Amino acid sequence: MRWVLLVLGLGVVMGCSGDDGEEHEKHEEHGGDQDSSCTATTAVSITGFTFSPACITVSPGATVTFTNDDDVVHTATTNALQVTPFDSGIMVSHATFTTPALAAGTIKGFCSVHAGMLFEIRVE
Repeated sequence: MRWVLLVLGLGVVMGCSGDDGEEHEKHEEHGGDQDSSCTATTAVSITGFTFSPACITVSPGATVTFTNDDDVVHTATTNALQVTPFDSGIMVSHATFTTPALAAGTIKGFCSVHAGMLFEIRVE
């Protein structure tokens, strides 16, 4: 039983590491890794199937609040390999989610319902 769990766990980790690279490539295409595109704020709106702003900068220990301003469900999700992993779960229209206190580093996330929706939080 332990062997099965270990193999499954490795598969999940390997799958996440592959997805993280793909997300990073998609994020770069949208200018997510350019310093000028990051906004100093702790509030992110989900509207028009985008995270707005898509890239933010906060201080260590800060929290970020995501608000779903769309009429469809979304999530604010990171994979387990991020410096501060989190998952909002399904957010209905007008719902909010506040992250745990964020540790220093770069956090890349996505909407688990809509694969093309990406965000980045730079904690510095």
